[in-house]
Amino acid sequence: MTKFRLPGLFAAWTAAVLALGWSNASACQGPGFHGSIFFSEQGLPEVGGTIAAYVEIVDRPPPGTTGDNPQASYAVVAHVTKVVRGKIDQEYVTLDTQASSCDHPPRAGEKGLIIGYAKTDADSNIRIRTLSESRYGFGFRINERIRACPMPQAAADALIIAYGTTWGEIYSSVSTVGLGRETRASRVVVEPGSRPIYAILGSSGPLIWKIEGDTTRIDRVILVTPPGSESAFPSAVVGVPKDRIGYLTCLPIARGGLEEDTLAYVIRRELGHIDKIAAARSTYRVSLPSLATTDISLSPTKIPGFEKLFDISEVNWIGEPKEYDVAPGKFGIASLLEEGRLVELDKIPDPLKKRHIPVYKIVKPVRRLPAGNNYALYVLGSGIALPEDPRWSCIFLEETGKLAPASAGHEGCMVVNMNSSDGRGPQ
Repeated sequence: MTKFRLPGLFAAWTAAVLALGWSNASACQGPGFHGSIFFSEQGLPEVGGTIAAYVEIVDRPPPGTTGDNPQASYAVVAHVTKVVRGKIDQEYVTLDTQASSCDHPPRAGEKGLIIGYAKTDADSNIRIRTLSESRYGFGFRINERIRACPMPQAAADALIIAYGTTWGEIYSSVSTVGLGRETRASRVVVEPGSRPIYAILGSSGPLIWKIEGDTTRIDRVILVTPPGSESAFPSAVVGVPKDRIGYLTCLPIARGGLEEDTLAYVIRRELGHIDKIAAARSTYRVSLPSLATTDISLSPTKIPGFEKLFDISEVNWIGEPKEYDVAPGKFGIASLLEEGRLVELDKIPDPLKKRHIPVYKIVKPVRRLPAGNNYALYVLGSGIALPEDPRWSCIFLEETGKLAPASAGHEGCMVVNMNSSDGRGPQ
């Protein structure tokens, strides 16, 4: 096969919960597990883009809701008595509280300090999506504030910018987690300016940050990885020298919630100040220091997400990156279909049809299946050798319809017998 070329705060919280014996059946036992929308002004979280105000819940239906709307029970009207942060120019607002089987919506007469994201709806009514926190969550957040997290010092006049994302929207040609798993990429454009930038970049999964633009402004890049990741530091940088890159697992990743309070607190403690924090679920391109983002639909390539951003020699990482020999994701599937090594099957179990899960038959030898196709299933044709490292894929045997033993440890294959209409078949 030709070498692949690209064309044109939670892990510790979970551990604590498990230690306490918290299971799905008993998830809501004990008052400490119940979230509250009311906060103390003394421990009020600092989360970018939020407002904070003292309110009292009143007994009236929220605007635009009816009694038969099941979601209405999680929207309540509140009287604003004092604004602590931000601006609210209406006396009554609607609070959109989190829908949870563990918690009940606040009742009329309850009062306290809320924090959340405000917006004005089509009828010019202010709605606030509230944050909430349990007693244990509060304790965890405060403990994280005091946890040691020494950080490299910033230049005296540096802008300190923190940005977090779950994943990048560009498929990387280089991996930091082996060829069986997917690494994504995102573009970071440094805007023109005179002040140096200290960038704290966090991601939930493996991500290569391609830094471009006025890169001379970059004083330092700190890569943040969630504690407990399979690889301690799965993120890398292109465009900045190694001596200006640092790696930390003691900081939370900005996700647009209460973790931003801990992040800002620790950065202020270690560096003296922070200028901006922002977060996005996924990232194609983000600009520094403005933190303006660009949607992948504006990608200059014909196929969004499929960009040749860098060569493996340009990747600065704490480990040794590897170059994919099969394109990751849907692009790898497309390549194997074009080469005639895969064919898409029409006759598949009903549960897979209903969920629009693609199933591909391996009809010619494939050295390795594309990384990152978490929802694709495969059927190995008779007499065809298994691809390398099959534990990352759901591969079923054509003869029996059952999962290949080498794939047996893979979770999420959804059916146990590919040859039966219901996906179950004889056990």
